[in-house]
Amino acid sequence: MRLGEFLMEKGLLTAEQVGAVLEAQNRTNVWFGTLALVLDYLDFDQIAEVVAEQRRAGGRFGEAAVRLGLLVPVQVERIVALQEKKHVRFGEVAVAMQQIRRKDLAPLLEEFVARREAEPGVS
Repeated sequence: MRLGEFLMEKGLLTAEQVGAVLEAQNRTNVWFGTLALVLDYLDFDQIAEVVAEQRRAGGRFGEAAVRLGLLVPVQVERIVALQEKKHVRFGEVAVAMQQIRRKDLAPLLEEFVARREAEPGVS
């Protein structure tokens, strides 16, 4: 279960509100391919090649790029680290969009994490 689903289940957000938060989050967070381009690891043609490989074989962008020999694991690690550093979380976006009050977020996250940890197969 994802946080948006949890908040909908609790009656705190509607499906439309969750969709709006996810859309804003997607616009805000930097894509792996964009960082690879900015770091001059890949060019536009190589990014297209990786996307085609993803469609063919599945997996994450970095995994596909390594399979194709376009990136090495250390480059993937660097990009992932940058993504994590710049990643805006769902709850942060929901607060910024005034869908949830900041003071309510921490206890909701605690409840959400406890529930996820109790679910079988979730690590």
